[in-house]
Amino acid sequence: QFFSDKERCEATGLAVLFPPAAPCTMITCSLADVNAADFAYSRWVAVSKENIYIVRRKRKADWRFDCCDINESRKTIPINNVQDIMINEPAAYAAWCCFVPNVLTSVAIETAGTGGAMGGGDPRVDPSFGMLQGLLDPQRFRNVVLNLKKGIYIEPGGGTRAVGAPPAVDSLGRTLGALGLPAAGTLATAAAASPAIGGSAMEQYLAEMVGVLHNIDQNLFHIRSRVPDRLFTGPCSS
Repeated sequence: QFFSDKERCEATGLAVLFPPAAPCTMITCSLADVNAADFAYSRWVAVSKENIYIVRRKRKADWRFDCCDINESRKTIPINNVQDIMINEPAAYAAWCCFVPNVLTSVAIETAGTGGAMGGGDPRVDPSFGMLQGLLDPQRFRNVVLNLKKGIYIEPGGGTRAVGAPPAVDSLGRTLGALGLPAAGTLATAAAASPAIGGSAMEQYLAEMVGVLHNIDQNLFHIRSRVPDRLFTGPCSS
C-alpha cells in the first residue's frame, strides 16, 4: 500500500505541474496497486546457519510491458561476512506535499566486502547492497543473524539454542579449507608458531636487507651505464 500510494502521489504531482502528462499519469495510477502487489510477493528472505538468502523473482513494473520487466536476482551473504545490520526507522514523508508518510523500516546488511547499502540503491530494483524494506520484525532479524555468528540461534519465544558456529569464509565468501584454500586458523597458527624477531636478531636482519638493496642498486647502475642515453627521456635522462 505504501509504494502504491507514493506512486500515485508522485504521478498526480507530475500531472499538476505538467498537465500534458496527465494521460500517462492516469495509466501509472491505475497500475500502481498491481505493481505494488507484484513487488511485495516477489521477494523472499531466508536465514540459515551459514548464509542469508535474498531472492527477487522476475516481475512486471511500470506500464507492465515486457521492456519494463525487472529481472530475477539471487543473493547469498555468508553469516561470517556480516559486520552489522543497520535498522533505519521510518520518519518524515516519502512524497511531496507530505501526503504519504514513511511507514516502512529499512534494513541494510553491512558486509566486510561491500560496507552494506551505503550506495543508496532502490531496494525494489537493486539487490546488490543487501537492503530490505518492510520486514515485520527487523530487530529479531538482526538479533538472529548476529547471534548465528556466535553459533547461537534465538528462537521466536526468546529462548536460545546452540547450533554451532558457521564455517569461516574469505572475503569472496568461499569456505576456508575447501577448493584448495587454507583451512581456518592455519595462517594464525603458523604465525603464532614462528619465532619472534627482536633485539640483535632484528638488527642483523635489517643489516642483511640493507646489503641486498645496496647490491640491487649497484646492479641497476651498471645496467644503466651500458644503455645509450638516447633511450632515456624525461626525468630518467638526468
